Amino acid sequence: MDTVARNWAEDGITTVEDARKSSSEHNNAIYSIKRALGIGNRDLVESEINYIDKWVNSFCFDLDIIREACERTIASTNKPSFKYADSILTRWRSEEHTSELQS
Repeated sequence: MDTVARNWAEDGITTVEDARKSSSEHNNAIYSIKRALGIGNRDLVESEINYIDKWVNSFCFDLDIIREACERTIASTNKPSFKYADSILTRWRSEEHTSELQS
């Protein structure tokens, strides 16, 4: 609970409505990424959720970009791998920043 409250404070979530919207968006991201990775009837573990939080909140990637990385992960490894998807997204993030610096 403390972690959730801290995260909400950091994100400027101060009302119940803001919290509901954030929770709904978070659940949508988790469901969408699970589908893209072919993960069915199981809950994600904390480390997997941490990857999603990184991609959505730290990297600020749209779900379309995250899903593309997940689809490439499945195409390359034939299995769901958050670590592999993270390597793709981290590389894209690095390339994005490099091109911004060169502009």
